[in-house]
Amino acid sequence: MEFSMYKLLVPLFAVCMIAKAVSRFRRHQRTVRELVVWIMIWSGISFAALFPDFTMYWFTVLTGIKSGFYAIIFFMLVLLSYGYLTLFVKLEDTERMLTELVRRLALRELQQNMPENSGDRTPSPPGPARGA
Repeated sequence: MEFSMYKLLVPLFAVCMIAKAVSRFRRHQRTVRELVVWIMIWSGISFAALFPDFTMYWFTVLTGIKSGFYAIIFFMLVLLSYGYLTLFVKLEDTERMLTELVRRLALRELQQNMPENSGDRTPSPPGPARGA
């Protein structure tokens, strides 16, 4: 196994990033799932830096693409597409929850501003200012 500087720097950086993820988890800023995902990602990057030949072979066998470079490009495109779709779904969920919250707050405010003795429970439209 030939020594290269990146074989030392990449795993050290990965250990720092894993420590950062654990720290955020302990401060309740990340969930267990997010912690596990970050540990898996940085462990995989470290493994690929330490054993590049094995990693290239694995990518080519997994994808069926003979060139390791093209296999990595394909894998990264799949990974980026998955990440984009995940973010899109989370954004849609957030928009839906925000819309529901705004509706609830508007209905609560409407109910609080309604007169108590009103029979039809519909607010009267604002009219022109009186005494002008």
